[in-house]
Amino acid sequence: NMGGNMVNTSKSEVKNYVFIAYVTYALGLFIWFTPVVGVILAFIKRDEAQGSIYASHIDYLIKTFWVSLIGMVLGMLTIL
Repeated sequence: NMGGNMVNTSKSEVKNYVFIAYVTYALGLFIWFTPVVGVILAFIKRDEAQGSIYASHIDYLIKTFWVSLIGMVLGMLTIL
C-alpha cells in the first residue's frame, strides 16, 4: 500500500480548514470579503492537504475564487 499507511494527524485538521473555507464562501453571498479569508486558508493548507481527499477540494476552492473574482470584475465593468 504505497505510503497509504502513513499516519498524518493533520488530515482531520485540514478537513476543518476546508469546511471553514466553504463556510466563508457561503458567507460571501452576504459579506463580500469573506471568500478572501477562505482562499487564503486554502492556499495556507494546500501543501498539508496533498495526498488526501481534501487536496481536490482545496484546488476547487482556489479555482472557484479566481473565476468568481474575474466574473465579478467583468460584471462590474459591463454594468456601465
